[in-house]
Amino acid sequence: MDRASGRTGSIRRAAMLAAAGALAAGSLWYGSVALETGSSLPLGRWVAWLGGTVPPIAIGVAVLGLLLVPDGRLDGPIRRKLAWLAWRMTLGFVVVQLLDDHIFDHAGMDNPLGISIPFPYQDLLSLVGLVGLAVAGVGALVTLPSRLIARRTPPR
Repeated sequence: MDRASGRTGSIRRAAMLAAAGALAAGSLWYGSVALETGSSLPLGRWVAWLGGTVPPIAIGVAVLGLLLVPDGRLDGPIRRKLAWLAWRMTLGFVVVQLLDDHIFDHAGMDNPLGISIPFPYQDLLSLVGLVGLAVAGVGALVTLPSRLIARRTPPR
């Protein structure tokens, strides 16, 4: 794989995750409005339920975006491993959020699937997702200075 296709592929994947985050944020907003006004209650439950994926997607976008600084590529084994960790933790955290016993920001309302992870286990799995994303984020921050210096240094 050449450098140009690696750069566009990485940026495309991060952009797709950002678009999913925007869609989830819109779902959260519309679903919350529909649930609060009482209009289209069944549809509002489904839409608000999908909006619960906003926190993990937002954190994942931030970490992947930070890994793409300064050159838009995921070169090197450390960056690839951190990106792999961020992707997996984001996707796992999204699944855990979708299987929450209630709709995000609506504590008394069951999720529309009716399938949920019981209380203490769902919180523990969410914590695993947060810790994994935090590790990837700290790794991205720690490696950022060396990436910026390598970007300024001309190749020999």
